[in-house]
Amino acid sequence: ISCRAPHFAPSTAAGLQQFRAMVKRRLDDEEDAFPRGKHGASGVVGAVVTAPNAAEISASALASAPSKKTRRRDGVLQHRVDAKKRSRDADNDDEGEIDPAVGVVSPQVVRFAPRLRPHDLVEGTLVIAAVRDIADEELTLNLPYNLVGYVSYAQALEKSNAATNFPLPKLAELFQRGQLVVAVIIALVDGNGKSSHQRVELSLRPALANAGLDAETLTAGMWVPAVVQDEEEHVLRLGLGVSGLQGLLKKSEVSGTGLTVCPGCIIQVAVQSTSGSTVRCTTKSTQSLGNSVALKLESLKAGFLVHARIDKILTARDDSERANAGLVAVLCGSIVGVVHGQHQATGLGKTPTLRYKQRVTARVLAIVPGAQTTVHLTLLPHILDWAPVASTFGSIAVGDRLEGHVYDSFSRYGDRIHCSQILEAACVDQKRPIGNGQALAAFCPVSRLADKETQQTIDALETAAKVTCRVLAYNYLEASLVVTRRPYDLAEGTLVSVTELLPGQLVSGIVTRIADYGVFVKLSEYVSGLVHLRHLTDVPLATVPKRIQIDSKLKCRVLRVSPEKRQLSLTAKKSLVKDNFQLTSFDMARKNMLVTGYVSNVQSYGAIVTFYSDVFGLLPAKEMELDEAPALGMAVKCRITNANHRRQRLALSLELEGGKDPTEFSSVTNPAKQYSPQPGDLALGLRATCCTTTGIFVRFKSELAQCPQVGGEVGSPRLLRGFVPFMHLADDEGTCKARHQDLADRLGGITEHMEDSVGGELISEDAVILARRFNPAGSVKALGKKQQLPNIFLLSLKPSLLSATREGTFVSEFAGLEESRVYSGYIKQVCDFGALVSVGAWRLSGLAPKGQIADHFVEKPSEELIVGQTVRVLVSELDAERKRFKADLRPEGGRSSTSVAKMEVGALVKMRVQSVRGLGVFCAAANGIRGHVHATQLMDIEALGDCPDALMPLEPMQKKAVIEARILQVPKNFERSGGMKDKFVHLELSCRSSLMREGVEASAYEKALVKWPSLKFGREVAAVVSEVRKSG
Repeated sequence: ISCRAPHFAPSTAAGLQQFRAMVKRRLDDEEDAFPRGKHGASGVVGAVVTAPNAAEISASALASAPSKKTRRRDGVLQHRVDAKKRSRDADNDDEGEIDPAVGVVSPQVVRFAPRLRPHDLVEGTLVIAAVRDIADEELTLNLPYNLVGYVSYAQALEKSNAATNFPLPKLAELFQRGQLVVAVIIALVDGNGKSSHQRVELSLRPALANAGLDAETLTAGMWVPAVVQDEEEHVLRLGLGVSGLQGLLKKSEVSGTGLTVCPGCIIQVAVQSTSGSTVRCTTKSTQSLGNSVALKLESLKAGFLVHARIDKILTARDDSERANAGLVAVLCGSIVGVVHGQHQATGLGKTPTLRYKQRVTARVLAIVPGAQTTVHLTLLPHILDWAPVASTFGSIAVGDRLEGHVYDSFSRYGDRIHCSQILEAACVDQKRPIGNGQALAAFCPVSRLADKETQQTIDALETAAKVTCRVLAYNYLEASLVVTRRPYDLAEGTLVSVTELLPGQLVSGIVTRIADYGVFVKLSEYVSGLVHLRHLTDVPLATVPKRIQIDSKLKCRVLRVSPEKRQLSLTAKKSLVKDNFQLTSFDMARKNMLVTGYVSNVQSYGAIVTFYSDVFGLLPAKEMELDEAPALGMAVKCRITNANHRRQRLALSLELEGGKDPTEFSSVTNPAKQYSPQPGDLALGLRATCCTTTGIFVRFKSELAQCPQVGGEVGSPRLLRGFVPFMHLADDEGTCKARHQDLADRLGGITEHMEDSVGGELISEDAVILARRFNPAGSVKALGKKQQLPNIFLLSLKPSLLSATREGTFVSEFAGLEESRVYSGYIKQVCDFGALVSVGAWRLSGLAPKGQIADHFVEKPSEELIVGQTVRVLVSELDAERKRFKADLRPEGGRSSTSVAKMEVGALVKMRVQSVRGLGVFCAAANGIRGHVHATQLMDIEALGDCPDALMPLEPMQKKAVIEARILQVPKNFERSGGMKDKFVHLELSCRSSLMREGVEASAYEKALVKWPSLKFGREVAAVVSEVRKSG
């Protein structure tokens, strides 16, 4: 036997033993690299594994190997190698080692799962991103691993031939916060020569994102962006950016989303099927690409839902490797990808138990081209479902101070924090849980752990260490918050968001930039505002005054705040800065009051004088004919001659004689009357004063109470009174009952009279104001026979309404309603002909007819709905003349929707009994799915002998009763089609108590289902008497 290793001497017994061990080890390595019937995993991330060429194997290597019979006899060949041993041996191998015996490159060992860092980004990188902010000219996207990118208006859509006849809509109409998109990096612009501050510019255009795909490689299950090219009666024609292919999408799949779908806009679709040059698409597909679908690396795109096999679990050997621990997986034949630990956890540090060679469903997160293309995968549930998570942050605002504990700390990257409480403002000085008690994950970058000026040493904190942090931004992609722990940021005077400022507030900052149209003033590290050239002096100049230089201090007042655009407008006019009174609301205006503003517009009928927060008045034309009439942009002091608060109209005059100083008006000096809360405003610091059977009475402070009073200081307002109805304590009835009982116990029981007390029990959440004048006469009894109860504010604690308020989508006026848009609303009144619903303020009412309450027939709406119930409302028709709307409460607007993931054996379903006939109970769900429960599936076999009533299990079942059951069998045609293609889907159900418990194995459901093949002699089964004859 010839051997390449001269130090092995097979002529001796010891040499023969060493030789056999060497051959066994190399055969094991070959088995690891190319398992029988499977594809091996290359160590190069994203590389494709190829089989060795027979010509590359030398003859001497073949001659040196013993025969198959000899190897079997000597035990050299192993068909099954322990998975743990193979993984351990692979870790000890050298990277890129060349086997001298067979001449084949062994799989390169992947020692860590790298996160996507700024210097790793290159042009052409494909990523999944989430929309964070929407401006008029660009989108701000959340990229993986807390990176940020920008998409210009031109790259956020693609104007087609059909879109040339009309202008394209605004970006706010095409996108919403939290929406997931697939983007490609088109440029990297460095800032100040530092790559860490580089601006990442991306594009959403399908022609760039789908580059490399063609008609042959495009298969069912691929998730790709597409542009709407044309709109027909029932379908949309899509452009996929692939030559010779055109997509078709049903309009019904994109209706009801609240977004504008028109030619030129870009949407994400999944390929359903291909036929010639036509590609049928869908937006609700859960089909994934299996390992049997072999793709080339250039055909793999970000957003693809794939089946992957875990090839290696990367554990941390020391603290430095813990930040890059993760998984190595093989997908689409032989492509290798990595899953970082941050995209493997399902929650706050909770990592699922995964095993070697386990099959998982993942989504391609990013593809970074280069010498070795890197494929990043994600296992986060909301990305797998392609569902936005904007509602997760409904109770959190930028600038809030949070309290939590560190559950993971990395010295190079930062801390991962489990936030569970929101610290209230200083005037309340209390804590409250986040939302409905659910915690949120947060990430604090290492640059936000300590101040640079103090040069503090940043050490990794111990797990469960309590910390206080402050919200800087949302990360919609990874469902987490970006926070800071720097002492500078946690200080009371530090601004981190424009929402912390109010019109008329006095601020001071540093000039950072001088432009032709004005100067930019930096108020903090996070907030900057623009002082327009017209607002630098009382009399506008043509250029910026020389006294204003870079780094000079400037005192200003806030003119207006735009939270959605994160913009701040300031004024430096001395007349406005030094004035002690700021007119920020029409309700503050009084006749003969002296106020100061500036001329914003001059027309033939007069001049428009603007104050703060877009409050304005009219100077008649006869006033402008005077010699002292102000010019455009000048500051002016005038007298209010007439104030129409209902129509929000002010008449002004330059004749100051007879005018009064604002301090002379007693009603104005009271902040509670200056800033009257409106529907849609937040009620802060709620304290329950008494509890009745219909709800609770509270005392609260308005969020507008922080506005400056006369003199410019912030006052401490008096407490306002409000009422929260029983069903407005939460979104679901069960939580309402629990919260009502808890408050009743804390307040000493339920009373029938309204108690007027200043104290009370603190309620953890804020509330939203539904109405300014609500008479609680129907909720309590008056203290005396002749006493009349005062009008108070109507409030709601529903998380759905609070989320809409914080996101700015709360509807307070009829003009804010949009047809064919879905809102979160509540039931105001239930009638025989339908239900009155509201989607925001109490005065906004709409009718949901009886036929549009549910998918099934509704005889009495009171059996389906209750007053105050949270419902999903689709505005189907608007009546602008009567200010009423028509609502549709059916799921998906009457279109049944079925999730394949929920329709599985053992799933819990709720159904309404339709009839009890024969030997079963026939029922139906709201989405059209039907099922039946056989009489033998109503009780366990063991309970038949103990309970005499079990002899007639069908008697308690009543028509229209709601029951809970477990699925025993799903129709085979439903499983093969991947969903419900027709309206008739029939399930076999069970109500046995032993099967209704959680954690029951799937085999128990199969055993409970009686089939002919499963019937054997001696098996104990439940039976029901179907017929009794005279003979037996």
